[in-house]
Amino acid sequence: MKKLFTVFFSLIIIQASVFGQFDDRLDYLTDKEVGKFIQPFVNYVGTSLNSGMYHTASVSDVFGFSFGFQGMLVFIPEDQKTFTPVLDKAGYTADKPTATIFGKEGAYYSGPEGYIVFPAGLDLNNVPMFVPQIGISTFGTELLVRFIPKISLGENELGYWGVGVKHSISRYFPLPLDVAAQVFYSKLEVTDIMTSKNLSINLLASKNFTLVCLYGGIQIESSSMNLKYTFKDPSGLYGGERKIELDIDGENTFRFTLGAALELGFIVLNADYSIGNQSVINGGLSFEF
Repeated sequence: MKKLFTVFFSLIIIQASVFGQFDDRLDYLTDKEVGKFIQPFVNYVGTSLNSGMYHTASVSDVFGFSFGFQGMLVFIPEDQKTFTPVLDKAGYTADKPTATIFGKEGAYYSGPEGYIVFPAGLDLNNVPMFVPQIGISTFGTELLVRFIPKISLGENELGYWGVGVKHSISRYFPLPLDVAAQVFYSKLEVTDIMTSKNLSINLLASKNFTLVCLYGGIQIESSSMNLKYTFKDPSGLYGGERKIELDIDGENTFRFTLGAALELGFIVLNADYSIGNQSVINGGLSFEF
């Protein structure tokens, strides 16, 4: 158990470090440029936080309790690592792409008043996420709760919570497998910088074979991010420093998931793969009673 919690806190630190490198890159970008730069990050937050919410469609009719951890690894497509900006300055043309938040090298563009320089990305092919969760079920309905206490990110703090409900459909019909519907809502905040809201609605099915449960689902989802930062005008071409606030919608709207769970008494190990705007591998460890 000591090793388990060591892994838990190590993953929390890794997760926090990704967000900790986030805000300093925004200072270089105007509100017209930052949307494309940050779009893959909005997708990633929505994709990861809308993952790992089930490993079976079976729901207890009497009483069930579970707690555990889900870890996600989101894969960043190549076409989400670069973008071509639309430069809002007379005499400047973007003749080459530059990095998004997950790309590598930032580009620079020359014009009559000097250079406009774009920041480098984090140079990441995949990005992790990690959440603890608790489930309580009865009468064919499960309440799922996720929570991460506030983590210090220098002058800011990261906090997360989520809540969802899963209800058995197969309890009403004589079906050869378990079928359920689930809705889940979550919110992630980095104080004074960003707020991410995420919603998923899914239909899932599963089939038990002694120690193994095979499961899958289709999911409709959405995500949005409110972003606040200070544009510091490093090139001196836009009239000086100013505060910027904007809303960005995620491009993740649908996914298909397949997975399997190994049930060893009250210990359950699960893994699944989802195909969507960004593909994601999810793995989990749960203790179920």
